[in-house]
Amino acid sequence: MANEVTVPLLPCASIGDIVTFYGVLGFRTTYKQRKPYPLHGTAT
Repeated sequence: MANEVTVPLLPCASIGDIVTFYGVLGFRTTYKQRKPYPLHGTAT
């Protein structure tokens, strides 16, 4: 378990707001989907 990674996958109304929020916390975008439903994956 030494290589554990946190990947928050949370529903959101605005992907832009979530990208900004997690960016401030030091996360980077690893996956972004707009259709059929908005989804944004981040990792440290």
